[in-house]
Amino acid sequence: MKSKENVKEEIQFWLGYINEWERKHTEPIPDKARLLLENAILKLENYYPYNKRAPLFQSNTHTTH
Repeated sequence: MKSKENVKEEIQFWLGYINEWERKHTEPIPDKARLLLENAILKLENYYPYNKRAPLFQSNTHTTH
């Protein structure tokens, strides 16, 4: 398993990629990028097994919390 810091860097990469995509494109975020971000978040959750959250992407509309 990757170290916690590597997983955090992976999450930051995908968040940056998605933010850049939204800034430069009018079409939806590629499903692959969203899935890879979700996968990275799930990997990070393995370090915090008692602090689970709801899925990030439940629809095609992107919301920021």
